[in-house]
Amino acid sequence: YGRPYERDVTFGNANLAAHLEQVVRVGDRLTVTPGIRIEYLRSTASGYTDTAFAPLERSRTFALPGAGAQFRTSSATELYGSVARSYRAIDYSSLTPFASVSRIDPGLRDPNGYSLDLGWRGGLASSAITFDVSMFRIHYGDRIGLVSGVDRDGTPFTLRTNVGTSVHRGVEAYLELRPLSLLAAAPALGDLSVFTAFAYTDAKYTDGEFAGNRVEYAPKVVNRAGLTYARGAVSGTFQVSHVSRQFGDANNTVTSSDANVGLVPAYQVLDVSTRARLGRFLLSGGVNNLADAHYFTRRTDE
Repeated sequence: YGRPYERDVTFGNANLAAHLEQVVRVGDRLTVTPGIRIEYLRSTASGYTDTAFAPLERSRTFALPGAGAQFRTSSATELYGSVARSYRAIDYSSLTPFASVSRIDPGLRDPNGYSLDLGWRGGLASSAITFDVSMFRIHYGDRIGLVSGVDRDGTPFTLRTNVGTSVHRGVEAYLELRPLSLLAAAPALGDLSVFTAFAYTDAKYTDGEFAGNRVEYAPKVVNRAGLTYARGAVSGTFQVSHVSRQFGDANNTVTSSDANVGLVPAYQVLDVSTRARLGRFLLSGGVNNLADAHYFTRRTDE
């Protein structure tokens, strides 16, 4: 009170972009769509904060080419794929220390890379089965992450820096079954939907000091499965979410006296919801984390 604010920063941002794409049809089944996006960014930040800060000005121009394709395998299914260059500009939060033990690499660079995927999606058995299964690969160059260390005087710290190149490979799959729709008495029995959304990701650094280590905050398995039952104006959904363990730093620290680094344990969450239509009104309710599971998803820099 009566003194300057702890932080007073003014931001400026200019963004110019041009995008061009063309749909090319090859026969009745194949569609190819090449495209490119050219972007210019200029960002500034001036003022002061309660942590180490210097006025910033940064400009960059980059091109993002890519192409996608779809091939219709039947009246209800199709193969699809894409490849595209990726770019991620450093944002202000990455350039600002969270507190005294959090440090920023002064030579921090913008990450870039490319991504590609190949998949099959559609419906089977008169749409009683709906699915979308794909494989993907993401090449992430100059990835920004956290590295833990200790000063000469024994003080622990975390450093946000370009850790290295990481490669993410995996599979994503969505499957929904509606078994009652195949029965002649389906209208009287209601509608039952069993679903799962599953992702497996193998994410590792491929160069630099931490080559071979797992990428931080990249769980191998994320799965959300459940069922929905509806009859008349009433429906209910029960869902189980599972996220496997993950690391909080590029060092892949398992345990430490410093709570800033270490494993983020696996966790499971149960959710339930219901809804009922009453004339022109919709009444809905639910409980998140039904089993009152205690878990956390990140570790702090401080």
